[in-house]
Amino acid sequence: MRLARQLLLALLCGLLVTVGGVVAPTLFVILDDRAAAGRIAGSLFHVTNWITIGLIVAVLATGGGTRLTRQALLVLLSPAILLAVSEWGLHPLIEAQKAAAGTHTLIFAVLHGVSGAVFGLATLAAWAALIRELRAA
Repeated sequence: MRLARQLLLALLCGLLVTVGGVVAPTLFVILDDRAAAGRIAGSLFHVTNWITIGLIVAVLATGGGTRLTRQALLVLLSPAILLAVSEWGLHPLIEAQKAAAGTHTLIFAVLHGVSGAVFGLATLAAWAALIRELRAA
């Protein structure tokens, strides 16, 4: 079961790095329409958020939550918690701001930056969970 947890966490790390570090930035480079790039990136992040939550649940289902300290459990749950906050807390605010005033406002830029920072933290948290799982082997 340890190998299954390690593989699931490695898959999660790869997903987050690929979507956040490769695919989304590439969309803005290759597409002339920034609004279209943003819509596609937003859809990718939405799917990624759900996949992250599913992968963390799968890790817990393989026994990843048994005999863990609170700190270790928090490390394991952090990617899903952070992306859930982004999905249901930040993204609705971003969409409301976009609908009300467009994408060229300070508030939109700040919310977008916070969302990016949360995704980055979730990525680091996923790596921390993987490293913790590998060291426990």
